[in-house]
Amino acid sequence: FRDELYYLSCARRLAWGYVDQPPFSAAVLALIRAAGGESLALIRAVAALVGAGGAVVTGLVARELGGRRFAQALATLAFGLAPISLGIAHVYSMNVFDVLFWGMGTLLALRALRRGSTGSWLALGVVLGLGLLNKWSVVWLGAGLAVALAASPERRQLATLAPWLGAGVAALIFSPHVLWEVRNGWPTLEFMHNARTQKMIALEPLKFLLNQSLALGPGAASLWIAGFIAALR
Repeated sequence: FRDELYYLSCARRLAWGYVDQPPFSAAVLALIRAAGGESLALIRAVAALVGAGGAVVTGLVARELGGRRFAQALATLAFGLAPISLGIAHVYSMNVFDVLFWGMGTLLALRALRRGSTGSWLALGVVLGLGLLNKWSVVWLGAGLAVALAASPERRQLATLAPWLGAGVAALIFSPHVLWEVRNGWPTLEFMHNARTQKMIALEPLKFLLNQSLALGPGAASLWIAGFIAALR
């Protein structure tokens, strides 16, 4: 796949950032190259393992929310067999890591909210920081968690040092890439602007939701729709 050739090129030229991405996925690929060369089977095996990890984390999220073994297994299978999951985990890219980081961030946020310990918040900060080093979109996860914390009864934890330490760890891990962006004139912002104006298209809400259902698998739609409604209630 053409993107895999691009990632290999980036892995040969390690830096704290690239025009269209932070450095995490290129750095991991550099380690893979050092260990086993540029074997396509090895590179895609790593992607598949990371994708499988995302499915396992989904089951752990179900357990954290009170689901028993059947619920955990069902959540894991629904995620692991979703067309979008199989597609992303079939090739090497930052996207397969992004899915894993979102799942791990969700799991650790649930644990941090439940336990309130400094260790759980620091672990969440590490995952969010590494997630940001992989893909900027993790900022939406962090922002959503911040809003959820402020709007929920757990906002009392904001009076403690733990959540702020977690946020500080995430910012510290992400800071080398931010400095790279500053030194190079924020090329990623320019890339995102060009993609938004020249590449991406706007979809009507209903068509967007239909595409989401197809991407996750029509059979699994009943699961996540029911879960979403249950969460709101």
